[in-house]
Amino acid sequence: REVAYESIPFQLREQLHESAGRYLERHRHAGDFNLDLLAHHYWHSANLEKKTEYLRRAGQAAQSAYANRASIEYYERLAEIVPESEKAETLLKLGEVLELVGEWERAEHTADQARQLALDTGDPLAVGWCEAALAEVARKQGRYDEASMRLEAATQRFDAVGDRAGMGR
Repeated sequence: REVAYESIPFQLREQLHESAGRYLERHRHAGDFNLDLLAHHYWHSANLEKKTEYLRRAGQAAQSAYANRASIEYYERLAEIVPESEKAETLLKLGEVLELVGEWERAEHTADQARQLALDTGDPLAVGWCEAALAEVARKQGRYDEASMRLEAATQRFDAVGDRAGMGR
């Protein structure tokens, strides 16, 4: 007998998705590992730890493979559930992909959100990376004075915490 997915109680659907995710984890083989499927099933489960892990990993894998739309979706979902302490980093990753696909207004808004979170949490290194991201978006839109100003602000942040990677950027 066929049962419509929508007729299954929500809590049971969550349990089914988690069971599918656990099954995939237990029975994966090196060549068969499917982050997309794991991210999908854990997204629909109640398991926040696994949901976070596989959305992050799937977002990174999609970004590395230039599967930009998929990467955007994973990072957007991830930003909804990560703790505040990880949200700025997630938003910056999302902004990188948005910038890459030419969605500069959304990229700028996302980087600005990340910057505000970094300021609120008092993370000068994260603020520096946000300033660098905002500078890149401004540069790509021909707003060179703003880009220069933001790069100077990023440089000051990186210098203050001794971050050589940021200075190199």
